[in-house]
Amino acid sequence: MVRIPPSEDGEPTNVTLTATNTFDVVPIDVRKRVTGDKTRPDARGTFEVSLSCTRPVDGEDEPVTVPGGADRKLSPANGYHTTYDDLPANATCTLTETDDGDADSTIITTDANGTVTEVDGTSVEIDLAEAGGTQVEVVVVNDFDGEGTTDAPDGGGGGGGGGILPGTGAWFGPWLLWLAGFLLLAGTVVLALTRRQRR
Repeated sequence: MVRIPPSEDGEPTNVTLTATNTFDVVPIDVRKRVTGDKTRPDARGTFEVSLSCTRPVDGEDEPVTVPGGADRKLSPANGYHTTYDDLPANATCTLTETDDGDADSTIITTDANGTVTEVDGTSVEIDLAEAGGTQVEVVVVNDFDGEGTTDAPDGGGGGGGGGILPGTGAWFGPWLLWLAGFLLLAGTVVLALTRRQRR
């Protein structure tokens, strides 16, 4: 309620009113990980995600304009990482990986205030009300079938950069087998010589 005091000279009083609506906002932090065959070019390339959100207004779901743009690229240049800032805390959002680099499978994991959800596929729904005003963490994991292995950073680091990490193949396996065979043969020879000397 606004009370307008009467004018002392009887003339109409001009009043200016400013209404300011304040909304709580929540960020969504998105990181990319790649597993599988690092020799496939797409596994080391650029991926794309898109975010769409709605929020309730007078009983109706109204679309939200995503600050900074809904479409984002995840690449070695940005450490496979992006953050959607200033999203209404009562919004419901859908994050979709629109370019998965022809990955063989995709798993998206979200963490909203300790509530972890894992979805098999390229799209996940996020209820920002469940975040309790805290940042929502999202990890998009793409797996590429093949012989090599790779593990792109858990997003590449928060703005710290970093691309595909080297693979961790068991290159020493044949050498271990050769060494074991050599030691077995040497042991047999030593045992035979020892028996001959005793005779």
